[in-house]
Amino acid sequence: MSILYPKTLNVKENPYSQDEIATAIKKEQLKYYKAFDELDEGIAIVNFEWKYIYVNNSFASQLQSVRGKFIGNTIFEPVFVCKSILLFNWVCKNVLLNRLPLTIETYYKFSDTSEHWFKVHVSPVPEGIFIQSHDISEYKSTEKRIKELKELSENRLTELNAIIESFPEGILIGNHTGIIQCNSRALSLLGFESIEDFKGGLSVLPQKINARHPETGVLFIEENSLLVRSLNGETVEENILFTNYKTGLDTIIRCASAPVIRDGKIIYAIIVESDITENKRLEKAAKASLNEKEILLRELYHRSKNNLTVISSLLSLKALELKDKEMIAILNDMTNRIRTIGEIHDLLHRSNTYEQINLNEYISQIVNRFLDSFSDRTDKIILKKEVEDVHVHVDTAISCGLVVNELLTNSFKYAFPGNMKGEIEIKLLRNDDLIELNVRDNGIGFNEKEIAEGRLGLKIFHLIAEGQLNAETDVTTNNGVSVNMRFKDDHYIPPPVSKTVF
Repeated sequence: MSILYPKTLNVKENPYSQDEIATAIKKEQLKYYKAFDELDEGIAIVNFEWKYIYVNNSFASQLQSVRGKFIGNTIFEPVFVCKSILLFNWVCKNVLLNRLPLTIETYYKFSDTSEHWFKVHVSPVPEGIFIQSHDISEYKSTEKRIKELKELSENRLTELNAIIESFPEGILIGNHTGIIQCNSRALSLLGFESIEDFKGGLSVLPQKINARHPETGVLFIEENSLLVRSLNGETVEENILFTNYKTGLDTIIRCASAPVIRDGKIIYAIIVESDITENKRLEKAAKASLNEKEILLRELYHRSKNNLTVISSLLSLKALELKDKEMIAILNDMTNRIRTIGEIHDLLHRSNTYEQINLNEYISQIVNRFLDSFSDRTDKIILKKEVEDVHVHVDTAISCGLVVNELLTNSFKYAFPGNMKGEIEIKLLRNDDLIELNVRDNGIGFNEKEIAEGRLGLKIFHLIAEGQLNAETDVTTNNGVSVNMRFKDDHYIPPPVSKTVF
C-alpha cells in the first residue's frame, strides 16, 4: 500500500473523470505532506526520474538549505553545498533500481566546515523512494567521547599494570571477593604460578600458605587477615611467617596494607610485601652476638669492681698499720677515690645500659658512702641532696663523681672543725645541653691564699673539672664554701624514642 494512494480510491470502478480523480489524489497527498511537515525527522520523496517531489522543512534544515531548492531537482544536482554526498546518492540510486530498503550512517561536510552525522533510511514506494533522515551528531559525539575515554582508561590501566609489575616488592590488590590483581614478584614470594591459584574468596590465600604470626604462631584466618582489616578501614603493618606454596620453605615477609578509597567508599585494599627472611636471620645472629658481648662486658664490669674493691681494701688495711696521721689521711683519700670509680662499675654491672649512667643514682651512692664513713659526725653535719635524673656517658660520670668525692671530702674534713654543726648541700640539674653541679657548705670557709696554694683538694677539683670536663668553675667563700661548675656531656647520645608500629 502506498502512503500516497489510499485504498478508498479504485480507478477502475470509480465513475469519476480523470480530473476529479487527480484532484482527489492531490487532496490525499496534501494530508500526508501536512503530517510530514510536523515531524522533526527529515522526510523526502524522490520519483523514478531522480527528482525530489517532496521535502519537509526538517530535511532541508538538516542539509542547511530550504525546501524550494529541492523540489523538481534531481538528487545529482547541487541543491545543497555539501561534501561526502556520494554515499547518499549511491544508496538512493540502489534502492530506486533494486527496490530493496537500505540504512546507512554517514556524515556531511558543509561549506562552513561543520560536520554532521545522519542516519538515513531509504525504502521503495510506488512514487519512487521514501527517505527518512535523523541527525545523530550528538550521539556520534558522545560515542566518540566514550571511545576516547575507554582508550584513555585502557592506556592508564596498562601503565598502572606496568608500574605494579616493575615494583621490586610484591603487590596484591583485593576486594571482598578476594585477590583480584598482583605482580609477578608477589607470585614468586608466595610460590604461585598465576593469580588463579588463590582465587576463590578471602580465606583461600592465608590457608594455602599457612600464614601465621612469626612469634606466637597464631594463624591468620579470614577475620584477622590484612586484606579484611584494610577493607574495614585499617592501615596495617605486620610480619607474617608462611610456607612457600611451591618450595615448602618457611619465609618471613613484612606486609603493609591500606584501604583504597574513592568518593568516601573503600573499593579495594592494597598489600605490599617485602621478604625479610634474611634480615631476620642476620638480626637473630646479631642479637646472639650482642648478648654474648653483653655477658662478657657485664663480667668485665663485675671483675673491675671486685679488683677496685680489693685495692681499696688493701689501702685501708695499710692505713691501719700506719701511725703517721698525714699518711693515713692520704691513704683514706685514695681509698675514697678508688671506691668512687668502683661504684661506677657496680652501677654498670647492675644496669641495662653499658655506656650511660644516671648521675642521681651515682651521686646517691657516693653520698651514702660518705655518711657511713663519717657516721660519727652525721648528728652534727646534715647532708642535703637535690639531684635530677641526668643521664651522662660513663666517662663524664666518673669525672663528675670524682669531683663530688673531692668536694665532700673537703667539706667533711675542713669545713666544720671540732664539734661545729652545719650543712652540706649538693645540687645537680640539666638545662638543655648544659649540666650544672653545685656543692656548698656553711662551714668556716678558707682564704684566697689557701686557694692559690691549691690546698683542701681544690687542685684535684680544678684538674678534673677543667681538664676532663672542660667545665666553667666558680668558687666563692661567703658564709662557707660554694663550688659551682657548668659543663656539657659531649660523649652522651640520648637513646631514640621508641615508636609503636600499628
